[in-house]
Amino acid sequence: MGKKSNAIGSRLGQNRRWQTNWYAEKNVYKDLLHKDFYLQDYLTRYYEEEGFLLTDFSLKRSFDKTEIMVSIFESRNAGLPRKGSSLKKKEDGGVESSQKRTSFKKLLFSLSQIEGGKVYLKVVKIDKAPPRFLQRKLASFKNRKYFREGLKAFEGALQSQSAGLLSKYIARELGKDRRHFKFFTFLKRAIPHFKDSHPEIRGIRMEVKGRFEGSERSRKESLRLGLTPLQTIKEKVDYSYEPAFTPYGVCGVHVWLFFGAESKSKQ
Repeated sequence: MGKKSNAIGSRLGQNRRWQTNWYAEKNVYKDLLHKDFYLQDYLTRYYEEEGFLLTDFSLKRSFDKTEIMVSIFESRNAGLPRKGSSLKKKEDGGVESSQKRTSFKKLLFSLSQIEGGKVYLKVVKIDKAPPRFLQRKLASFKNRKYFREGLKAFEGALQSQSAGLLSKYIARELGKDRRHFKFFTFLKRAIPHFKDSHPEIRGIRMEVKGRFEGSERSRKESLRLGLTPLQTIKEKVDYSYEPAFTPYGVCGVHVWLFFGAESKSKQ
């Protein structure tokens, strides 16, 4: 009931619905299931190349169309041209809107080729500015390059109730910055302040395990705030796991968010 099973899978049908919604005959069920995985992986890689983190994915398939909704978080490198790119820029540094529309049309065409039918894609951008009083409380970290983006990620994750955003952001930073323990200090100082400003979040639990900063043995860094009951199915939980690929090996990042009864958990 705890870490031995997926916190989301054990609650399906109780207080959580499936991320994909469709019906199919037995002979095509397997193909559609693998197609769901492929679509999610394709969109994840596409937005990562554009400098975004895909945090949530949902799909609804009917007879003649497929509706996909994704949530993305903008990183520090979003909007910058990749190596070999010929994107022209405006005087203010932004990418031409016509080129953005062309890129989106190409993405829809690729998705329709994968799905074999008409695809509608809705993109929700998570861009939540943290309160200024939290920035002042954490001013001792303002010289770190991940300070502003980290505060936006924490605020966006708790407002949208997305454990996926927290896990993906932490995993990416562990892979980019080799000073892991300084980043953990930032997490442990910042997360409690953000939880206090969001009463709908009953508890937060994070666990990261791996060889940090090239240590000889695997270590575990953990954080628990508020109520974190994994033993009862009636509790509303959002859970996410993400591997962090570092120069010293792979680290596992687990994040649980626990919601109150009055909170609108993900459906």
